[in-house]
Amino acid sequence: MKKLINGKLYNTRNSIAVASWDNGVEISDPAYCEETLFKSKMETYFIYQKKYDGLDIRELDPVAAFEWLQEHGMKVEARREFPQMFTEI
Repeated sequence: MKKLINGKLYNTRNSIAVASWDNGVEISDPAYCEETLFKSKMETYFIYQKKYDGLDIRELDPVAAFEWLQEHGMKVEARREFPQMFTEI
């Protein structure tokens, strides 16, 4: 899927999938949601979202991408993608 946002063309075909999440609901259920965090060749992040009623892409800054990974329990992926954002205490 491709989408132009603020003059940037986001393309799932030319980007790397970092991590995926879904809400565990069947695809035929109106509550269905699946999201994949992608990183483009220009190292910008975006979410590709599939819902019962359609598809969408939204851009994320690196902090929001890091937070998205943490919110979905993907600490290994967050550490691999954003090692500079982890603080040892």
